[in-house]
Amino acid sequence: MEENTQVEGRNSVNELLESGKDINKIYVQSGEKHGSIIKIIAKAKTRRNSYCRNI
Repeated sequence: MEENTQVEGRNSVNELLESGKDINKIYVQSGEKHGSIIKIIAKAKTRRNSYCRNI
């Protein structure tokens, strides 16, 4: 059974990426990118099963 869970917030998403769990999509608000969001985008790009999209 597939669980549909939405995780919000930089720290929560970062922890989820570090956990190694499967992630379907990561949405990032368009605009200025600084701080922890850069690390989140970089981590998402290194994972095969993650899709990072600007909204």
